[in-house]
Amino acid sequence: MARVNIYLPESLAEEVRRRSDLNLSKICSTAIRDVIEGQHGLRSGESLLQRLLWHPSESSLTHRYKHLRKIFVGKPVGHEEDPRATVAYWAADVIDRAIASDVQLGVGGGAQMWSAIRHLRPRRLKMSISALGFGHVDARFPHLHANALVTLLSLIYAPNSQPLLVGSPTFPSAWSLDTPPHDEDLRRVIVGSCAPFDPKSPYAEVLGPEITQLLVDEGVVGEFLGVFLTADGRAIEPYVPAATVSHISSADLREHAKRNDTFVVLAASGKPKHQIMQRVLEAELCNMLVTDEATAGALLRASQ
Repeated sequence: MARVNIYLPESLAEEVRRRSDLNLSKICSTAIRDVIEGQHGLRSGESLLQRLLWHPSESSLTHRYKHLRKIFVGKPVGHEEDPRATVAYWAADVIDRAIASDVQLGVGGGAQMWSAIRHLRPRRLKMSISALGFGHVDARFPHLHANALVTLLSLIYAPNSQPLLVGSPTFPSAWSLDTPPHDEDLRRVIVGSCAPFDPKSPYAEVLGPEITQLLVDEGVVGEFLGVFLTADGRAIEPYVPAATVSHISSADLREHAKRNDTFVVLAASGKPKHQIMQRVLEAELCNMLVTDEATAGALLRASQ
């Protein structure tokens, strides 16, 4: 193993000498790797896609959804057979590999994203993190709200940053498409799951009765990052002036997905989500899919 001399300030060296439980080699190796991986410019979108080829292979879905830059069909890890756990593990792996200093991260809420974030590897990075969603909190499941997730992400990745919570006045400018695309480096990562819409769900309570009733009247079947889709593929974006929301419109989300410097990741699995996953893919609202084998097979059969 290669050796590198590490010099410590006297005060710190004295404290280290008093501690027998510190593995300085491991600590230094981790810190050096974090600095290297955190440097902006080392990770282009295309090189990341190539580096991720060792993951479970792309399915035949690529031929159906040609706008997707990558499909990850994850195999269960260890003895865990739960589809959500499988997708959480592989989604976290994609995020960990994509995120570096100066990369902007936007994340939606929900149980799938909560599970994924718990797999992330803590690092100190210079970055901004935004919550995508409605309202300030989910009273019934506060830990699943986007605000709670970006707060957790700020502790994992950027402890000195101020995350943009739902309703932040700077959110629209932060996610504007006015910035010219960067052909070389990955600049933005948007990640979320999708869910069927249930007017009696806790999420509907966050939306409020006015928006919920409108979605019911329009025949909405589910949502992805605040874009609600009907069975016939229409995008419904029902925002009222009094709503607290941080939202990327369906048109802008589609444009983000076309950019080489942006990953828009749909991480989802399970039979209840098959229909809304199809609608999201058909609407080209993402450019990357992370799912499990059973769901990939179902999507492939449905697209034939």
